[in-house]
Amino acid sequence: MANEREPRSLLEQAIIATGVLDGARAVTYVLFWGWATEKSGHPVSVEEVAEFALWGRAKAYKEQARFRSAFPGHETPAAIWAAAGHNVELRRTARNGGRGTAQLGASPPVLLA
Repeated sequence: MANEREPRSLLEQAIIATGVLDGARAVTYVLFWGWATEKSGHPVSVEEVAEFALWGRAKAYKEQARFRSAFPGHETPAAIWAAAGHNVELRRTARNGGRGTAQLGASPPVLLA
């Protein structure tokens, strides 16, 4: 159909896959996972996400399940977090007149399979 287009944002992709509430929660899990990973210096477990986000273990596992439902084929948000970081660096490089660590015109990592 002529009016259909590919989803543009991570949130939009999650909402299309699971609905507004679960999609927003799936993206929230990605954010907490990413921030916890950056703080710890290693990919974190769901228990570490729970501790970082001040969630109980049960809530953390429910949020992980929402994430996996929204992004099938992804056990963790690692690839999504890496792609988001690459996109941020590309924007920063473009704003700085091409001075930065990212290559302008480079393809970001594949976000979803």
